[in-house]
Amino acid sequence: MWYNVNQGITANVIPAGQKIAKAILFTIVGRDKVTRKDVQVSAEFWLQSKSVAEFIQEASKYKSSIWIEKDEKRANAKSMLGILALSVADSKVIALVAVGEDEAVAVNELEEYISSHA
Repeated sequence: MWYNVNQGITANVIPAGQKIAKAILFTIVGRDKVTRKDVQVSAEFWLQSKSVAEFIQEASKYKSSIWIEKDEKRANAKSMLGILALSVADSKVIALVAVGEDEAVAVNELEEYISSHA
């Protein structure tokens, strides 16, 4: 399922490596630029459902659409199923991607949140 701003539908996992997926995503959101930052992650943090739930609560504070990218996949950072399906704990680096009015603040503060809980 694709992200649709007007209908409030969120995607759990979107193949980020495919150009068409990115083109559709940016067309739907109406922008061709996003805020993106690579972040070092700790497997211990992402293996605990309570930690993931707290991260989701933190991500949900922002109006922007926020995703986590790992390898060639993208998951909604506000979705427990999306994050679990992405298997973030298997990675050492993820990318935080945001689109919206508070995207820069969201990415920077979520990076700080992840770093402080590593």
